[in-house]
Amino acid sequence: VVLYLLMWATVPKANEASGLQLSALDVKLAQTAQIYAFPITAFLQWGFQLPDVLGSWISGALFALLIAAWLLLQQQQFSRILPIMIWCVVVMLPAWLFLDAGYLLGSPRLHYLASTGVAMLWGSMLARPFPQTWSLGLQWAARVVVIALIMFIAIPFIQARMNEHQQLDKIYRQVGSIADSMPEQERLLLINGPAYLAPFNATFLLGAEGSTYLPDFIELSDWLKLNGFRNIVADNRRVDDIIPPSDKRFAVTHPLLDRQTIE
Repeated sequence: VVLYLLMWATVPKANEASGLQLSALDVKLAQTAQIYAFPITAFLQWGFQLPDVLGSWISGALFALLIAAWLLLQQQQFSRILPIMIWCVVVMLPAWLFLDAGYLLGSPRLHYLASTGVAMLWGSMLARPFPQTWSLGLQWAARVVVIALIMFIAIPFIQARMNEHQQLDKIYRQVGSIADSMPEQERLLLINGPAYLAPFNATFLLGAEGSTYLPDFIELSDWLKLNGFRNIVADNRRVDDIIPPSDKRFAVTHPLLDRQTIE
């Protein structure tokens, strides 16, 4: 954490992510907490199709009950999971403090390092799901059942994400083909593209300055163009609100004007 703070103070930044970002801190903490309950959250979304907020609360409560039951059965095993919890806090603290909530919510990659703690936590519970006095056969049966359930839940989730990526691929290829057809002296202006299409001079935590996300469903040449590595081709800009809000409503009051009426 000290090293992160030192780097953040010394590395020049070219985007708006500077200084403490303490607004919506509860949202950031809730997002990180959800990664521990991911298998349960995915199961609720897949099996019951609950709203995101309600599903998150229910999955969090079920996960807390699962941890409490495991600790009650194991007895004196809290010291086994305490370092795992501390790991997650230490890893995510810089992102909680210095990144905007919107950027953090849109950048799952920032939880990759923290997800190691998730694997260790579930691994600890699977290593000994029941008290040591229970039979070894029952211990192994419980491990197999839990792992099978996690795989059964995760595979449809991954498949849905892959289908989503295929849809996004069509959009990226269209934008890339437009950039290809433009004369060298002209530039393609991309307004409010995905958050990971960032200018190459922006600075983010955990490295990966510039190209913050590299999908596997787009050609590398198109990706480089969209990221602004060829400045004459792509220029990415973010605008918070292109059309200002209005309290007026507009309606068509005249008859439909068609080609026959014009002639």
